[in-house]
Amino acid sequence: ILNVVSVLTEQQNWGLAFIDAEGAWKHTRGENTKVAVIDTGWFPHKDLQINFFEGHDATGNNDFMDHGNGHGTDAAGIKGVVPNAKLIPIKALDDDGTGSYDFIANALKIAHDIDVDVINMSLGSSEDPGNDTIHSLIKDITSQGKIVICASGNDGAAVNYPAKYDEAIAVAAVQSDGTLAKFSSRGSELDTAAPG
Repeated sequence: ILNVVSVLTEQQNWGLAFIDAEGAWKHTRGENTKVAVIDTGWFPHKDLQINFFEGHDATGNNDFMDHGNGHGTDAAGIKGVVPNAKLIPIKALDDDGTGSYDFIANALKIAHDIDVDVINMSLGSSEDPGNDTIHSLIKDITSQGKIVICASGNDGAAVNYPAKYDEAIAVAAVQSDGTLAKFSSRGSELDTAAPG
């Protein structure tokens, strides 16, 4: 079972200053970029509605709405770092924040087929998927110059799947003082860290 990786902050928006978002905005604000957020789905938050491009469901329920969990909308809100990007929520986790590797594979196929530029997955599991389906999809997507970003995990142990795959950008969580968060998964597969 996959679980969402919670976004924990000590104070609202400290992360924007931490990563110098204003400095990045001098170069781009995400224009002409499609970002798929594979998570619990979408709630039409007033700050994100202008960025909404299209939504998809990978769970077989024909419903990409987030019915109360909020994690998918929260993860999409982090997209505020690139305020002009187009947002494509793909529901692959149930409303309780759990899902399956089959749902994740379905979501990756959808993202591949609609030709997104960036895929964000703030989810993971320490359990090996047991086959190469997800890894093969990530390899195919990244071989086309697309970016796949995955949370490292929240168990304070080894990096979770799918962040563990070399082709994914595995992101650990840091606190506002720049130290690795105690809950953040860690290991040699990490590529970077960001506010979490």
